Amino acid sequence: MESGVIVGIDHGGTTTTALVFDPESGQKRSSVSVSMPKQTPAVGWVEHAPEDFLNSGNEAANKALADADLKWNDVSAIGVANQGETSMAWSARSGEPLGPAISWEDRRTADICAELANKGVDALIRERTGIHLDPYFSASKFKWLLMNDLDVRAALLDGGVRFGGTDAYVIHRLTGGAVHATDAATASRMALFNLRGVHWDTDLLQAFDIELNMMPEIRPTCGDFGVVRHPDVDSHSVRITADAVDAHAGNDGQSDVRHRGIYRGQHGQGTGDARWQAAGFHWLGFG
Repeated sequence: MESGVIVGIDHGGTTTTALVFDPESGQKRSSVSVSMPKQTPAVGWVEHAPEDFLNSGNEAANKALADADLKWNDVSAIGVANQGETSMAWSARSGEPLGPAISWEDRRTADICAELANKGVDALIRERTGIHLDPYFSASKFKWLLMNDLDVRAALLDGGVRFGGTDAYVIHRLTGGAVHATDAATASRMALFNLRGVHWDTDLLQAFDIELNMMPEIRPTCGDFGVVRHPDVDSHSVRITADAVDAHAGNDGQSDVRHRGIYRGQHGQGTGDARWQAAGFHWLGFG
């Protein structure tokens, strides 16, 4: 990789943080957090505006670079730590968001899950994915959007719909629509990912009425997620080279990156202060 700093963007529940890391010195140059709004329109419902993930990440990154007295031409790569189970839809034709981003905290799909459990879908999910049928995971959120959001239903007849988490949406927008992708770890949080085959499970997609072409391509966590083509990023050479669920990134961050074989696990929330390995470099702690 060409010499340059790395920008890490972490989407949390209430804030988005950007970190500027210098791999040559091994030092954090700066970090900035900005507010990440969320709404609770009904009991058990928690959602975000999808655009807030894109805009808050770009705002935090630009402020962090300014604090470090750097510009986007000084950046070699971007990595994204995402919310995991927070799920959304957008237009395959325009890239514009369709409906809300349904938070990992949201419970609106409880009835959908209960109905599918009665049809044996829970057992199938456990066997194929290693997790269980629950509103926490993405699959029932995607089904809810297909069933209830008028914009999603209209888009099915006008170029199609794309599904994904906060990472897939931000990557799609940052690359000007060129990339619709996620990593395998994020995919494993959707209750649609076949762990043995490392692909979207066709039986589970059918159970939730989801077409394969709606789902993001699965790529390695540290890999190629495209070149940024967005007006908020004043460069045409910045690549997105890493994508990880915040909890998984947090577990890596709790490891001792200086010594092989030393690892400290972390469970639950509060994993956004991740040091994680992306594009061949170790991230330092946010905040």
